[in-house]
Amino acid sequence: MDLLVLILILLSGYIIKYLIDTINSLNNEIREIKMKCISNDTKADGKAGGKAGGKANVKFDTPSIKNVTENMNDSLIKNIVYFKDYFDKNKDIVDI
Repeated sequence: MDLLVLILILLSGYIIKYLIDTINSLNNEIREIKMKCISNDTKADGKAGGKAGGKANVKFDTPSIKNVTENMNDSLIKNIVYFKDYFDKNKDIVDI
């Protein structure tokens, strides 16, 4: 019984250490991405030194999606039609 408790304590300690190391690694990755992508003194190619004004030479794409309400309405109509067709097709199989 004492050996089992010792093994469980060591295993849980290893898991906690692994989780802490993983969180630290992710934190460092986020910090690195923030420094590379959000910094004002970098060009779009990632090299140091920006324009004279200190602005980044980064172009963001505009989203090409429809209006949110139209997209939701189209999706809702497609789902209703799908279920209507599904139940109409299976109505002959099951008699209530």
